[in-house]
Amino acid sequence: MSLNLPGEVLEYLVLFICSDGASYGYEVVKRIEEFSGGYWSPSSGTVYPLMGRLGEEGLLNELS
Repeated sequence: MSLNLPGEVLEYLVLFICSDGASYGYEVVKRIEEFSGGYWSPSSGTVYPLMGRLGEEGLLNELS
């Protein structure tokens, strides 16, 4: 099943998941799948650019 939710929901979920510690895009996608009970699986092509933008805005830190 595919859900079509506003982009703000994904932003908040990514920030919430990353607040638990360092996360990679793949891990974020898997955690969203788990959180939604398998009803929502955002594509990595959506999550990675979002994480990059949130990093540019200073909301996420990139680890080296």
